[in-house]
Amino acid sequence: MKKALALSSLAGAIAFAQTNPAYIQFTPGAVKGALYKPDAGPAPHVAILLMHRTANFLSHIGARELSKRGFLVLAMNPRSDNNEAAVKWEDNALDVRSGIEFLRRQAGITKILLFGHSGGGPAMTFYQAVAEKGPSYCQGPNKLMQCMDNLAKLPKADGMILVDAHPGNSVNGLRSLNPALVTEGDPRQVRADLDPFSPPNGYNPNGASSYPPDFKQRYFRAQAERMNRLIASALQKLQQMQRAQSGDPNASLLGQVDVIAGTSAGADTPEGYKQTPDGAATFSGTFNVARTYSITVNGVPATLNYRTVTPITAGTWSLVVPAGGGAPRFSRDGGGGCHDHEPQDVQTGRTRRGGGRAHGAPRHHGHAGGG
Repeated sequence: MKKALALSSLAGAIAFAQTNPAYIQFTPGAVKGALYKPDAGPAPHVAILLMHRTANFLSHIGARELSKRGFLVLAMNPRSDNNEAAVKWEDNALDVRSGIEFLRRQAGITKILLFGHSGGGPAMTFYQAVAEKGPSYCQGPNKLMQCMDNLAKLPKADGMILVDAHPGNSVNGLRSLNPALVTEGDPRQVRADLDPFSPPNGYNPNGASSYPPDFKQRYFRAQAERMNRLIASALQKLQQMQRAQSGDPNASLLGQVDVIAGTSAGADTPEGYKQTPDGAATFSGTFNVARTYSITVNGVPATLNYRTVTPITAGTWSLVVPAGGGAPRFSRDGGGGCHDHEPQDVQTGRTRRGGGRAHGAPRHHGHAGGG
C-alpha cells in the first residue's frame, strides 16, 4: 500500500512538471521544437531557448522545470540532431535564429535567453558571438573554415545561461588525442616516452595514476603537434575535393597521399617538409575501393586493403620506401572513369641516404628534382 501511495505521489509530481508542450515545426523540416508554457500564473515575459548541436532536447528537464517557474521555454532540435557527421555550425546558427524569431513573435515576450547545456554551450555561444560581431567573427586568415555571409544580422539574444557547458569541440578534440601514435591509423605502434598507459610514465594499473610534470609537458606539446598534423591533412583533403569539383583530372590521385612521414620523423623544416633521420619514409593514404586497382610509388606496388580486418581499415594503403629512393612518383591504375593511370611527379622532394628528407604532403604538380 505504501509503495502504491509513493508511486501515486511520484506520478502526480511528474504530471505537474509536464506542461503539455506544443510541437513546433520549423524550416527545413528536420528542425523542430517543443514549446513549454507555465501551467498557471501570470503570462511570461521572458523566454528561454534550449538547443544542442545533436542531442534531443525536446524533453530536456530544463524545459519542464523552467516553464514550471514562470518562463516560456522553446526546446529545439537542429537539423543535425542525432547525427554528428551532419553538424555544420553555420546551419546550427540558422536554426537558433529561427527559434529566436519565433519567440520574438510570442505575445508579451520582452527578453530572450539562450540556454547552453553541455555541447549546447558552444552552439549557443557561437551564435551569440556572430550575432554581436557579425560574420567577421568566423572569417579571416586565422580561421580554418570560413563562414558565409548568410550569418549577417542574426538577432541577438538578451542573455545566456551556460549549464555544465564544455569548452568547445576543438578543445575537447585536442584533449582526447593520444599523441603516442607513431603512424596515423595504426594504434599498435606507440612511442614509449609518450604512452599514457606505461607505468614508467606514471600510469598505475591498480589505482589512481600520477604523471610527473615533465611527462605532462611533453604529452601536451605532442598533442598539439598531432592536432596540427590532422588539421593539415584535413585541409589537404578539402583542397583535394575542391580541385576535384573544379574538374582537375589529376585531383583524385594526389588526394590519396594522406600521410608522408618517417617511422621516426624529425622536426619539420622551415618550408614545412617532413624530415627522416635516414631518408626512408612511410607513405600511406586512402583510396576508392570500387575504382582503384593499384597504387605504386617509384614503380613499387603499395599494399591496398580492400577489406576491414581489425586493426586494418578497408580503403587504406601503405608503402615503406627505403632511403635513396629518389623523387617519389605516384601512379594509380583505376577504372570507372579514372584518368590518372600515368605516373606523375608531385612536389614531395626526395629521400636521401643518411639524414635525407621526405617532403611533406603534395602541394602541386611539378618535378621536385632528381638525385
